[in-house]
Amino acid sequence: MKNQNLYFICLLVLFSVSCNTKSDIEKKPDLEYFISKLEDKGMHTKGELLKETIETFNGLLAIYNMGSSLIPEQINIENEIYDVPFIIDTTKIPSIFSQYQEVYHVQYPQDGHNYLKFLVENETDIFINPNTLGAGIEIELIPKTIYYRDTIDSTPNYKVNFEDQMKWGTSRVVDSINIQCRVTYVSDYDTITISKNNPKIIYKGGEIILKEMKNNYVHIQLSDTIHDLLEIEGVTSKGKIIGKKYQSDSETPLIDAQKKYTELINALKEVREEVYLEQLNNNNEEFRRLSYNKLSKLDFFNPESDNDRYYYKTIYFNGEVDKIKLYIKKSTRESSMNFMSIANTNYGSLIAEHSKDFASYRILTDTGELITKIQSENYPVLSQDFRYYEINGEYFHLNLNKKELDRIITDSIIAFDNDIVAIKKDRDHKGYELFSSEKIKISNYEYSKFKNDYGVLFGFREGYFYIINSNGKEKTKLKRVVDIEFGYERRFQIMNKNDQYGLLDDKGKRIAPMVYHYIGLFSEGLALVQKHNNGNYGFINTSGKVVHPFVYEDAYSFIDGVTAVKYEGTYKLINTEGKVIVDSKSDNLFMPSVNGREYHFDYSKVYYNSKGKLVSE
Repeated sequence: MKNQNLYFICLLVLFSVSCNTKSDIEKKPDLEYFISKLEDKGMHTKGELLKETIETFNGLLAIYNMGSSLIPEQINIENEIYDVPFIIDTTKIPSIFSQYQEVYHVQYPQDGHNYLKFLVENETDIFINPNTLGAGIEIELIPKTIYYRDTIDSTPNYKVNFEDQMKWGTSRVVDSINIQCRVTYVSDYDTITISKNNPKIIYKGGEIILKEMKNNYVHIQLSDTIHDLLEIEGVTSKGKIIGKKYQSDSETPLIDAQKKYTELINALKEVREEVYLEQLNNNNEEFRRLSYNKLSKLDFFNPESDNDRYYYKTIYFNGEVDKIKLYIKKSTRESSMNFMSIANTNYGSLIAEHSKDFASYRILTDTGELITKIQSENYPVLSQDFRYYEINGEYFHLNLNKKELDRIITDSIIAFDNDIVAIKKDRDHKGYELFSSEKIKISNYEYSKFKNDYGVLFGFREGYFYIINSNGKEKTKLKRVVDIEFGYERRFQIMNKNDQYGLLDDKGKRIAPMVYHYIGLFSEGLALVQKHNNGNYGFINTSGKVVHPFVYEDAYSFIDGVTAVKYEGTYKLINTEGKVIVDSKSDNLFMPSVNGREYHFDYSKVYYNSKGKLVSE
């Protein structure tokens, strides 16, 4: 209900922008749409929606009231807050394109619909959000071709963004999508200057009028024909660009906008009161009649009430204003590139779609054909191939021939990412047997524990770990390994009985001996290692070779080809070859959580960016 309410209120806010524009469509279409969205709801829901709508418009009215309550003020030069000059920054366009080189989407089937979430591989805080590009640059992400398992859609009508889950048709596997990134930017614009000495400009048949300028306050009137306004700048007498403190836009003069919203809020309160008092007896016709009588004469729902052919800008700046610059678009250019979004959801031939309340699930083929339905309050799927399930503490296998679930008598099933499952015989057995997707036993051994990462399965039996292939066969016996910590880039940390670590590849080859107290994650081909507790640090490469000796008292992983190490008593920045590029001559290092890494030395008196470039001293 809450989501529906928010959606409804957003529609009404849109009305506040659109209903005052000239239109020759049928009489009061916005009022008709407003009533139609409410009349099929129950009286309680009508009342709640009206209540939340009134609260929303009270908030909008407060913004207008704040503007009218402000007064022009003198701001001393030392208290002025400046802004950067207006610019169309096209230097970001290559970076915009390059950030879409590795895009993937995650798929969430729900209640008969596909929901897709788009993501960028290795996304960091430097990702350029289309909403933060400033005036004059717009990005459109347009899907051109969708590749399903069984068909291709060359005329899709969907949207792409990297902020929300998007609804994309019915539930079926979307393997990949060809997406066009189109950047439209202003290539030329006019600059109009107005001031007390020159308060009125005729521009392309319209007018730009400085109605009032006092101290930090400016009120501007513009003809409706001037609709490509990019930016308004306040300029001081010394030519500095002053920042904005408050700005409001209105299709009508400020006092008229306040009157319009006040009238609307009062009328909505009257409608809501009768709804809450149940005077309408759940009669939708009575509700329609009441709403029309209360609202139809309001300026809010009458486009013809805006007949002055102007719109208005009210701005309070953070300093004394001498003149105003307006930037108006003349022409634009386009640049585009295509990229592919690849499915990150590892679907095989089946998918699971949950209901809106998560109380039931439909098992579908990858093309959307229904196989079976499952009632379960918890997510029932165990295996990535959607063949094994746990429902209310019992275990099942999906029989595709019968399109139904066969019960398995066991108290535990472990599923792995190579479509193998381990099934425990019964409570008296400590060991697990291995089975295929078709519930065929594929191994003669029983295992007591497993490790599974990056598609590699390790099974432990009789004192040893073994690497097990997708057919359930043992490939490699790992001697002297008592535990496997985790995997990273298909390399696994292994540990011996003395708590010493080494590295193993996915073929079972030892690439670093078990002699280290600590091994970090690989970054830019190097991993930080320490042989003894409280000992010095060094670096190894992906082949396990020590490339930087154990001479560093403190050290960190590499980012952007640079890291910080403490050597001979002071912190230094080195590159991946071990060459010192900065000697801070300080024994103090601080690395704050910022957009990317920064190195602050000598209690932040001097600091460098992630590439080792001096930022501030």
